[in-house]
Amino acid sequence: MISKKLYYYAVMIFFISFTVKAEIMDRKHIATIYLNKLVYDPFFETTVLKITPNSIIKYPDYPEWICSQEELKATYCLNNREEAEYEGHHDFFDLVPTTFLSGSSFFDPRKHDGSGYKIAICFTEGHCNLWNFDSSDSEDKEVMIFEDKLFQILAGKSEYEFKPILANKTQ
Repeated sequence: MISKKLYYYAVMIFFISFTVKAEIMDRKHIATIYLNKLVYDPFFETTVLKITPNSIIKYPDYPEWICSQEELKATYCLNNREEAEYEGHHDFFDLVPTTFLSGSSFFDPRKHDGSGYKIAICFTEGHCNLWNFDSSDSEDKEVMIFEDKLFQILAGKSEYEFKPILANKTQ
């Protein structure tokens, strides 16, 4: 009887050793967060937000450049929907939901003739977790707070003061 129990426990330990516990990354290992707009027609993807430890950059949805020549044979281009940057402290990395740290759950809405947003949370180790961006689907309070903060920035209604970024393009 004892040998049956030992055999049973040995087999159980053997099988348990093959199970993998999902690793939840630590927020301190986040390097960059990207918010990408996904458009079905025409089919494209563009980054609209890039969040690093010291800055938040807003990119235009559809760039339309207006350029002028300068004396030094450089062209300075100003987007009529300018890129803008906030430099300084922010709390975005602290707001990343625990769910988003545990892995990816991304469904590309363009596969079904839709548009939407994709969140990429990239870590110092080099990998990124991908998620859909639509808080209306979530009942998770952490997710709703995080995505609401992103919506505020996209709508220009955040507490962060963004300054235009002038693009310097040489010929």
